[in-house]
Amino acid sequence: MGERTLPKGTLRMCVDKEEDGIYSGRIYTKFRKEEFPFHNMGEILLIGEKIFNEAGFPMAFQEKRTFVKNKTEGNKRPEGLVMTDQELRAFRGKIYTADIIVTTRRRCGWQGMFSEESGRQEPFGSEMQLLELMVKALKDRDPVDNVLG
Repeated sequence: MGERTLPKGTLRMCVDKEEDGIYSGRIYTKFRKEEFPFHNMGEILLIGEKIFNEAGFPMAFQEKRTFVKNKTEGNKRPEGLVMTDQELRAFRGKIYTADIIVTTRRRCGWQGMFSEESGRQEPFGSEMQLLELMVKALKDRDPVDNVLG
């Protein structure tokens, strides 16, 4: 049995550092080749929202208001997927790695699945539930697991 295919709305969360309960690391997506550094868990949501808005996937169910004169100004929609599942899976955090799979963005929020490398998956219906799952997973992790180097 092979590995499951990662949906387009997958964010690869690679946590590299924990300092005083604040986690930092990198996010990767199939829509971009570059990494997106984060310095706290809340920043993951802001970065993810920007990635999804630029990609147009998952489609937001409400249009955001803007004061930009030209609606296409600042819109850098990617041509399509630029990273394979294998490339995305190759990225690993120094202390923790998980996938945030966002399937819809209804009610001004995210819905999807939080998937740990251990195979454990938990559904979430809002960003608050997702943050709770991430914090719990990071606190419950075995400190020996996922350490690179």
